[in-house]
Amino acid sequence: MSRRYRTTLLMGVVFVGLLAWVLFRERGRVTEKGEIFRLQLTEVSQIRVEGKNHSYTLARQGDEWWFREPFQGLAASYEAERTVRAVAALKPLKRENQDLTKPEFGLQDPQLTVTVTYRGDRTTVIKLGQQSPLGQKIFATISQEPQGLFLIDQSFLTDVDRDPETMREKKLATKVTLENVTQVTVHKGEEQVTANLVPLAQETTWQIVAPRVLKADKTAVESLITSLSYAEALEFMPYTTENLTATGLDKPQVVLTYNLKKGNPVTIYLGKEEQRTVKTTGSTTANPQQVVYATRWGRPEILVMNVSVLSDLNKGLFDLRDKHILPGLKKEQVTSLKAQREAGLSFSVMKSGNEWQVTAPRAGKAKSSKVDDVLYALVDLQATGYVVENDPNVDLAKYGLKLPQTTLTVGVEGRSTPIILWIGAPVPEKTERFYLRTSLANDVYEIDGALLRDLPQTAEDLLEPPSTTPSTGSSSSGGGTTPAPGG
Repeated sequence: MSRRYRTTLLMGVVFVGLLAWVLFRERGRVTEKGEIFRLQLTEVSQIRVEGKNHSYTLARQGDEWWFREPFQGLAASYEAERTVRAVAALKPLKRENQDLTKPEFGLQDPQLTVTVTYRGDRTTVIKLGQQSPLGQKIFATISQEPQGLFLIDQSFLTDVDRDPETMREKKLATKVTLENVTQVTVHKGEEQVTANLVPLAQETTWQIVAPRVLKADKTAVESLITSLSYAEALEFMPYTTENLTATGLDKPQVVLTYNLKKGNPVTIYLGKEEQRTVKTTGSTTANPQQVVYATRWGRPEILVMNVSVLSDLNKGLFDLRDKHILPGLKKEQVTSLKAQREAGLSFSVMKSGNEWQVTAPRAGKAKSSKVDDVLYALVDLQATGYVVENDPNVDLAKYGLKLPQTTLTVGVEGRSTPIILWIGAPVPEKTERFYLRTSLANDVYEIDGALLRDLPQTAEDLLEPPSTTPSTGSSSSGGGTTPAPGG
């Protein structure tokens, strides 16, 4: 087979595949011979199921399916589709000239009645009677052909006669995904924080745009999205005025709004936290748990959820902002480091090729692992609190920064001036917390003591020890020759 022919054949296969995909998207489900309805799933608007074990009504609302009976609640899309598909693709066998009143058909007292509304206001009623002696088939009647006796697969009963409680959507918001969210806004009391998606060529990132423009902590913002993907309701409560008040959802403590690429914005409300006795799925006993109550705009039901949902979503400006004090600094960019300290070792090191050399307190080769410890601490240095922001007239003496205990001068490749960090007094009533400012901003931060702990305490802590390899040669004493080891 020639290369040109293979290329043409491959392009043909790709074209056929794309055509099939487009046709599927345009036309939906491919109907089959023998189907009595030949419906697309979107043509079904309501299904009413009345059985001896279960009864419920499913109704389409936009692209969602909702229970209208025995409760008001959202159905899981895959669960609803299973039922709708069973009806839309129903392929019964038909028998002519049968007496439908015969007891063996069981149609006078059907075990299940399914009423289907489709294509506007058209309605068909399906009644299922006894199981056929042929096995795996059930006798049935279908109202659009009232004189016919039908045999329907047992699987239809399995797909339709189900407990509606097991079909409920347990997730708060199924459309809130990393691929679909473009903006997140968190309301907490008087505080409001908004983060926008910033699509970049290399890597998508996030930026806080309110209450002011700041770099966002990408992991923290994306956690507001992904945490909803895993959280599921433990149980449900009716959406009543009394229940809204009892669960704190009339005055929610946290409100989150997600703007989407596809679809309308999604707003989540979190009510109060309390201990509640809950019977979890798969358990035969009820146990007390810490829960939080939640709901979604346009979803008239209350979800009882594990309290971890509250801790995952109850975030403010400090939680969502990037707290790196030296943003963008990379370890490989540092060319020199100087420390001046009131207590502890003052030192200077400079990069020479791939190694570090100590220039003070005395010259020598530096322990690369020790220098790396300090550099990693600088790259990952994060604020544990923001004491002062953007104030060039800050009272430095108040924070021990007029006469700092430690000054670090960091030479960086590509910068004409070094970065200077001043570490001041301990933060009152906070163990291992210190004030810090830098030459990059008019801010005063709180930091933990990790950076100070990583600094070398003695020259021996910083310098590589001298080589201990023995040397050979003539001795200067006694006029003799020192034999080589083992000589």
